[in-house]
Amino acid sequence: MPGSSGLQLQAVLGEQGVPIPIIFITGHADVLTSVRAMKAGALDFLPKPFRDQELLDAVNDALRRDAKRRVGDRELGKIRGLAEQLTPREIDVLRGVGRGLLSKQIAYELGISEITVKMHRSSAGRKLNAISVADMIRKIELLGL
Repeated sequence: MPGSSGLQLQAVLGEQGVPIPIIFITGHADVLTSVRAMKAGALDFLPKPFRDQELLDAVNDALRRDAKRRVGDRELGKIRGLAEQLTPREIDVLRGVGRGLLSKQIAYELGISEITVKMHRSSAGRKLNAISVADMIRKIELLGL
């Protein structure tokens, strides 16, 4: 994009949903520009001159973070696929679990028995391949329930 600034390119990439790690390198850095870049998702902001090792460290950090994000994206996709099997009532129960409610409290809110809540929670856990309550809660949070 000839004639465009790095911030403009960053904005265009963001609008298009292109999730690439961005490291700004500039010969005339100012605090306002660096703050804008970082708020918009830049991973680092290197003013010139910089040592070669600083750039290598920034690139390695960006690659590490991006790999972690991609793994998270794949995991979220798998969890969403599993969540498609959930019944509306199981989702209701999971929302209560995610809020930290006891089975008794979820039962009261939903107007069902505590045993029924436990059955729905167990069924939902199997469908989500949750290996523990902590894993179930992590998956509930990832799903935004």
